[in-house]
Amino acid sequence: FLCSDTLSDIYAFNLHALRVRERHEDLRTLSIRVLERPDAARPLREWVFSSLVAQLAMFERDYLAAEQVIDRWGAEIEASISPASPRYSMLFNNLAVAYTEVGRIEDAERSIARISRQLHAETYPTATLGLIAIKKGDIERGMRLYREAIALARAPDDKARIRQKLALELGRHWATRNPARARRHFRRATLIKHGERVLSDQAVDELQSLSLLGADE
Repeated sequence: FLCSDTLSDIYAFNLHALRVRERHEDLRTLSIRVLERPDAARPLREWVFSSLVAQLAMFERDYLAAEQVIDRWGAEIEASISPASPRYSMLFNNLAVAYTEVGRIEDAERSIARISRQLHAETYPTATLGLIAIKKGDIERGMRLYREAIALARAPDDKARIRQKLALELGRHWATRNPARARRHFRRATLIKHGERVLSDQAVDELQSLSLLGADE
């Protein structure tokens, strides 16, 4: 049923369930299986690719695996997806996030430019533009964009997730420059209610890393 646009939705629901249950290895294996099938339904392959690169780069922080997936299937998926596709914005937003996380800022800017109409209009593309700004060292602009994204978000969970990501990225920016300031941001990320547990876990890991480095309180 991977080749059916309708029946393949069942496979997508299964993959989403694996992510929710944090069965990351199974999620990766089954996602790769779809991408290796050129005859699989195009909407499924587009969704799987987009979801997998975000999962690897942002949540698992397995940058090597994220780059391998992008380098192997990215050009093909980008060339085949229609701007009219409901997955178009998610695809290029997730690509921009993944490129930013692995340090390929020019590629990230190229990807986010493909959905320029969604910037300052939709929540996650606006937040991604903020992420790119922070990674480039433009902290003030990054904070403004994240706050704009929070204002655009309607669901409390989305607002919380974006606040967490902002706190995490500010902490990472300051980790080697001002450890005490970084620690405050990481602690804030762990205390935000209704957020993403994996982001809280990352903040805890960052706090532990600061302690191991003997960073001042």
